[in-house]
Amino acid sequence: MPLAICDPRSVKWTDLVAADVIGPGFNAEVYYLRPQAYHRWYWMSKQTAEQPLLFLSWDSHPPSDGLNFCPHASFHDPDTPLGVPPRESVETRMIAFTKI
Repeated sequence: MPLAICDPRSVKWTDLVAADVIGPGFNAEVYYLRPQAYHRWYWMSKQTAEQPLLFLSWDSHPPSDGLNFCPHASFHDPDTPLGVPPRESVETRMIAFTKI
């Protein structure tokens, strides 16, 4: 199942539903996205392991009217041939400091 990212500029705050994630020693809040026809989704068709996808997961200085993260999800692609190995993900978090 490929990974798709949604252009955060196409998402309104009212499209989001907050949910709690609670685990042993871990509590967080995440958002689920209500599907809307105006959302702009993108994915890399036929992506290989040599083609990483980099996207902003959180921004401490977002646009005044926009999200500070990029919605993303895996999805079923009916064009994927049978027998193709499943997608593997590695999540790496990095911090960039800039003078603002």
